[in-house]
Amino acid sequence: MEWRAQARELQEACYRYWEIGSEKPAVKGACNGRPRYEDVFAYFRRELAEIGVDTCDEFAKLLVRRQKRLSQSACGD
Repeated sequence: MEWRAQARELQEACYRYWEIGSEKPAVKGACNGRPRYEDVFAYFRRELAEIGVDTCDEFAKLLVRRQKRLSQSACGD
């Protein structure tokens, strides 16, 4: 698989964890309001490690890269 496709796949996987985690009552309750990357990363630490995301910084970077990629593709249309 091409490295760009792998990067997109990893970004999408992280985004799915973000969507699920940010709605979990355990995550919402832990942060007293709006979930942060750190909260979701801590909740899914094992699952993220299994796909190769070992730090919260890496998790956050992948989410930001996904957002930038989608934003650039929307502007290019």
